[in-house]
Amino acid sequence: MHYNRALHKFILVYSQNQDSVWISTADNLFNWSPGQLLYMAETANPPIKVFYASAVGAGRDPSFLGRRFYVYFVAGQVPPNGNVWSGPNGTLMREEVTIPRQYLKASPSGDDR
Repeated sequence: MHYNRALHKFILVYSQNQDSVWISTADNLFNWSPGQLLYMAETANPPIKVFYASAVGAGRDPSFLGRRFYVYFVAGQVPPNGNVWSGPNGTLMREEVTIPRQYLKASPSGDDR
């Protein structure tokens, strides 16, 4: 979970059912928006699983989530009695997130990168 200074909201990035990555926002830490799907794994045998979703800033400071940031996660087929790294294609994935300007709130510093 991060605080996004451009959006003036908390951002939560999470995997669900080990097959998808979602993003949700909140003004406080109690009332979260419905999740929005960022990535859904394709159907495969063995199944493709998704792990370790995390938001990373696109600028010099990776802890700063501005108007544009990245969501990194690991996706890959998981063989029986194996893990994502022992499968045929455990891969570090990246999705870019850009917040439309109409959702941004003006900040006193004008810092909405």
